[in-house]
Amino acid sequence: MNRKPSTIHLLMLSLLLVLAVSIAGCGPAREPAAEPESPEEPAEPETPSNEDPEAPEDDPEAPEEDPTAEDAPTHHVPGEVVGTEIPEGPSTREGVIMLEGMEEPIELFRHHAEALGLVTYIPEDLAVGEATGNTPAHLTIHSAYVDHVREDVYLRLSLYADDTDFEALVSRIQGQFEDDGYDIYSTEEARLFPWASHTLILQGLIDGEDYVAVIGFGNLGHRPLVAISHMPVEFSGGTEPRFAKVLENAQWYLPE
Repeated sequence: MNRKPSTIHLLMLSLLLVLAVSIAGCGPAREPAAEPESPEEPAEPETPSNEDPEAPEDDPEAPEEDPTAEDAPTHHVPGEVVGTEIPEGPSTREGVIMLEGMEEPIELFRHHAEALGLVTYIPEDLAVGEATGNTPAHLTIHSAYVDHVREDVYLRLSLYADDTDFEALVSRIQGQFEDDGYDIYSTEEARLFPWASHTLILQGLIDGEDYVAVIGFGNLGHRPLVAISHMPVEFSGGTEPRFAKVLENAQWYLPE
């Protein structure tokens, strides 16, 4: 007679089956496949630079150099050089001069000396002589106090040709005054001609009267300029400030 399996046996078989299935499902886990790596793009080769890394950068606002600037002469003239056109201005101006420490108002009249390329203003009590256009070109201004013109009291501006030898010119003018009885008093800068590149101050006893001549040498472009102030010493206080106004207002132009 066959014996039926007991309940205990059936439970043990069930547990063994469950355990076998659990062990089979706990095998080693498989790692996911890695994504293929993208190939790196080759780096672009650096272009060699010919620039100097230490060279200063160009300044777009920097003024351009004038290649002819070195050839341009330096002007040594009273007043200012204004360009190539005749300067405009009123026919008269009011001015002030200092006399014995006091201000004195004066009226100035416009004068155009075309022979020299010069426009200036001249005090009312000075007289203008004719300006010559020869070489050299001259402009002579005399004292004319109370309409009495003094030929020996003058300011003369002379503009010479550009081929004039400057040193020879200085020597020649100095010799002319020495021949007339003047002696060199000083070669220092003169108050009346601070613009001059060379100065002579001479004194002489002429016909029993003490005279002083101040000579300033300069240039307008390549043309030598000579300014001579000549007067008795006693006229210096009143006449020199008037001559100074003529020079202060000078405007030179260089026609093309």
